[in-house]
Amino acid sequence: MAKLSNTQVGGVLTIDTAVISTAGAGFQNMVFYTTGTAATWTMPSALQVPGAKFKVTIVGGGGSGGPTSVATAYVSGGGGGSGGVIVVYLTVVSSVYTATYTVGAAAVSSTFTYNGTTYTAGGGGSGGTGTGANSIAGGIGGTATGGTLNYVGAPGGRGQGSSSYYSFPIGGNTPLGFGQGGLKYNLNTGGSVGTLGYGAGGGGAINNGTAATHTGGTGGTGLIIIEY
Repeated sequence: MAKLSNTQVGGVLTIDTAVISTAGAGFQNMVFYTTGTAATWTMPSALQVPGAKFKVTIVGGGGSGGPTSVATAYVSGGGGGSGGVIVVYLTVVSSVYTATYTVGAAAVSSTFTYNGTTYTAGGGGSGGTGTGANSIAGGIGGTATGGTLNYVGAPGGRGQGSSSYYSFPIGGNTPLGFGQGGLKYNLNTGGSVGTLGYGAGGGGAINNGTAATHTGGTGGTGLIIIEY
């Protein structure tokens, strides 16, 4: 909010333009991590000010797509669930200028700990195994609680077995990743990695009966973004 000065000119208050130039500017810097286990983040000196605000986005790893286990035509495993996503706005506490974080690999939770509180975005669940039966379950979405905003992960698409049609067991999406990129539509190759972003579920494997086992796609890795 702009601050009005206490200088009065002809009965009209003048405006402090120096304050206006920075008002509403929001966060000016960002760092992000795609790997790290129990790693330490040290605040830059500009942020080491009690009462300052910073924002953390935490994405859990996506679940793997389900495999196939029988040599049956049109069988597919379920798609992997996407990781949960948490957005949390935090306030700098005096003398607490470090935080720890873990970026989840596929299907693994991501965490961020500051001032004794840990925020966790859960990893997505793996899709069910294609056995020739219909309605193979997709993986469940990762959990998300305790943040300012919480996005529970999306479930993976269902796998199926049928003699007449294919299913498309895509992985679940996140706001930063799309599970559609985790599926290969050509047969007998399984799924591919959920590469179109972070935390997306991998695609379920598909076969046409010429081989018994194909591996589902690996989910996308997690992510941590810090803005200040």
